[in-house]
Amino acid sequence: MTDAPQRRLWLHAGLHKTGSTYIQAMLAQEQARLAEAGVFFRRPEGPIEGNYPEAWALQQGDLDPLLAYARAGFETGASQVVLSAEDLSSLLVRPGLGVELVQAVRRECDASVALAVYLRRPSAQFWSMVGQLAGHGYYDPFQLLAEALRDGFVRIAEPAPGDFFAPEWLCLLDHGRHLSRFRRRVPGAPLRVFDFDSEAYPGAGLFAALGIDPAVPAAPPAAARNVGVAPEAVPTIMVEKLSETLPDDPAAATVEAAVVERAVVPERVRRAISAVIDARFAAGSRSLLETAAN
Repeated sequence: MTDAPQRRLWLHAGLHKTGSTYIQAMLAQEQARLAEAGVFFRRPEGPIEGNYPEAWALQQGDLDPLLAYARAGFETGASQVVLSAEDLSSLLVRPGLGVELVQAVRRECDASVALAVYLRRPSAQFWSMVGQLAGHGYYDPFQLLAEALRDGFVRIAEPAPGDFFAPEWLCLLDHGRHLSRFRRRVPGAPLRVFDFDSEAYPGAGLFAALGIDPAVPAAPPAAARNVGVAPEAVPTIMVEKLSETLPDDPAAATVEAAVVERAVVPERVRRAISAVIDARFAAGSRSLLETAAN
């Protein structure tokens, strides 16, 4: 048996709506301090902080951009290389691709792979996802609920075609089912889980795992934190999104009024949906976090 590589590729795979934007801003802000500790992170050019081009290629089965990033990082002399993108979470429901990635990183970079994943109370994660998707024209919480209960995740295919293109968004809610399966099927990629709801700031646990004192980094500006969409703002957002494509016709006002009515979910219904989600998924999340703490 060969010794495990001393170098490690860290994949921060979200999850969606668990502070990933904030963590990416923190990683970008602290690049110099990370480099001093032997940790490589490089944000892409443009307005986004995360390593989405590599994640999007991986979603389509193309490992080359991620491997090129890893090689470039290790060539600087770093012992740890970090990529961060919520869309890396697609790996968690495609363990076969995870196995292929582990083998490729070992072969091409003489390095091991570890995944870092933040977990949040499933109902809070669900409603944050619903608000975020409203800004992109997706809003039917009952359809999203049905999909989540059936599959343990919500998948939106080609959510934003164009220059800013993601093959899919995957919001994973059944943490216990899918993360446990990933661990069984991809034993060569240790999976570290962190508690979004208990950390002093998003990313504190990840920075500690990288060997950086989590009390030292200064918090990025508030604008760097993607706080989601308030429930009362959803109807207006949906009408604005729909008005971009509605024809200039008197009937459009009737459609817009119907959208406003449909987009309002009474608080008692929100509470009931939250109870259903947590009854199905929360125990699995707690089990993973309790195991990680021991």
